[in-house]
Amino acid sequence: MHSSCVGSEKKSLLVILFLIVMLSGCSENEPIKIGFSGGLTGKHADLGLYGRNGILLAIEEVNSRGGIRGRPIELIVKDDKQDAVIATQVDEDLIEEGVIAIIGHFTSAMSVAGVPVANRKKILMFSPTSSTNQLSGIDDYFMRVMSSNIHVIKILAEQIFEKNGVDSLALVYDDQNRAFGKDWVDYFGKRSKERGNTLRVYPFDSRKDFSFSQFASEVSDSDADGVLIVASALDAAMFCQQIRKAGSEIPIFTTMWSMSNDFLQHGGTATEGVSFTNWFDPKHPGEKSLNFRKKYNERFGQMPTFASHFSYEAAMILIEALQKNSDPSSLKATIIQQEIFEGTQGQIRIDKYGDADRSPFIMTVKDGQFVKIGQP
Repeated sequence: MHSSCVGSEKKSLLVILFLIVMLSGCSENEPIKIGFSGGLTGKHADLGLYGRNGILLAIEEVNSRGGIRGRPIELIVKDDKQDAVIATQVDEDLIEEGVIAIIGHFTSAMSVAGVPVANRKKILMFSPTSSTNQLSGIDDYFMRVMSSNIHVIKILAEQIFEKNGVDSLALVYDDQNRAFGKDWVDYFGKRSKERGNTLRVYPFDSRKDFSFSQFASEVSDSDADGVLIVASALDAAMFCQQIRKAGSEIPIFTTMWSMSNDFLQHGGTATEGVSFTNWFDPKHPGEKSLNFRKKYNERFGQMPTFASHFSYEAAMILIEALQKNSDPSSLKATIIQQEIFEGTQGQIRIDKYGDADRSPFIMTVKDGQFVKIGQP
């Protein structure tokens, strides 16, 4: 072989080695992309906006410490606009853009719409706030940090029927988030029948015009001695206002979906005494919770909601899993294997199906603030 050929081969080999080094260097330094799918516009945007901020805070903290093995984390944000068709499309778009996981969605209906995309693409979808029973106990690519509805429904049912002595319940729910509302309608229908109670169900669609005052008048004129509102913070606030404007002092109950600052701001004094269940205590005295509230307020100029806390937790669980095993295809297995994680308000246990186990409790509104029953 001629020396010129040998020299040419050596040069080619050096070029290949140089390219390999360059490419591997780029791979080591390029961002790890995490997707966000949630409602950021419209009257249901409170969950998504507060949730996005919680995720950003988690990512900023980790990036300030050097990221994951020297690689920064990049959050790619998409607005699902609380529309099932758009939700599936933004999930497809995020996966196309190379995300290793999606944090979302923030309502049960949107998660139900998005899960088939995640399963087909084998990309983990981690929801901070979707709690529908419909997604429980399934070996798929859906995980969450919020327990399923059945736990909070049972506790609120006891509060309504046993402790408040309600015999005739009016239940109004947003059919646009049917995956969430149906759990409440089905359970309260069953319990009311077993007890011989009366249950009147009032579905409405938050995408369409709805007369809050007409509903309030119907409830006031009926024999209902309790109202359960399964709706977003803004809609629940409007229902409370109209019920009180109609002169009714009937006890009002709602769900964790309503528990945001929007409910207090738009409902005003009409929200006083409203009871609901949640896994989140805005006055939790623990050090982790206090630190999170302080950092969140400093960063965003407002106090966090349950969506902020749970989104921060979801992001941190993903990051912790990636730090253990950087292979995105192993995310689900890594999380399940660890099982127990430290949240902002205590431990979170995630089972083999990706369902979280947390202990819910009763909350109420007192002096314009969310307060856990039994707190001063």
